[in-house]
Amino acid sequence: MIIQIDNLDKNTKIDVIVCYDKCGNIYFKCDDAYYFLVIGDNDTLQIEQSHNMEKLLGHTYNIKLEKLKNSNDEKSLKGKILNKLEEERERENDDENNENSESEDEGETKLEQNDRFFPEQKYYYHDIPDEEEIEYDEFKFYSSGDTSILQYLDIDLDALSNYNTIIMNPHTKIVEMTLESNESIAYELIIFTTGQIDLNVIGSKRKTFKLEYKINPEKQNDENADDGIFVANCIGITSLINK
Repeated sequence: MIIQIDNLDKNTKIDVIVCYDKCGNIYFKCDDAYYFLVIGDNDTLQIEQSHNMEKLLGHTYNIKLEKLKNSNDEKSLKGKILNKLEEERERENDDENNENSESEDEGETKLEQNDRFFPEQKYYYHDIPDEEEIEYDEFKFYSSGDTSILQYLDIDLDALSNYNTIIMNPHTKIVEMTLESNESIAYELIIFTTGQIDLNVIGSKRKTFKLEYKINPEKQNDENADDGIFVANCIGITSLINK
């Protein structure tokens, strides 16, 4: 999966490949280098070069994908129904706002809570054949593409990701892929094809980051230094808690 981010040195866009392992961890590949995404203290995003990746990588591993469909796909009957429901829901919300009605947490419906905490979920749904047994380990992999096989990094870190991941186009609202844990997770990571990354701290807040790349100036003097540096600057925070 390819996203485009700003190259701060050349004032241009560069293509970065989003990679993943079987434990749901996210990596970015730029040129021949791999960078590992870590959620740090105070809910920050840190992207660190993985110098031992060549030793760990081996070969990519194939896994069968589950399918997802986008709810705004007008070719889909279910998509049309979901779009109509969304329009009706927006009209109902407008009517409630006009009446100055106030809603407290305990008065919210499950649908309203889901919209507040997981707004991207209204853009897609899973389409799994009943008769087909899908194989997966700790994480389930869903794709909206035509391919039925995913190649992920064959890395045995034995470290499960504590976040789910959604990769989507922010302009078309097309969800291209999701990685979903079978266990409870603390975060949801939304990676946009434009290089924006939203970190959903579930039940608390949503932080928006802009992912950028620049050449590491220390590389000239230290051959062991990172080839390049990924910068993830926080550009916004939204509270998810009703007041």
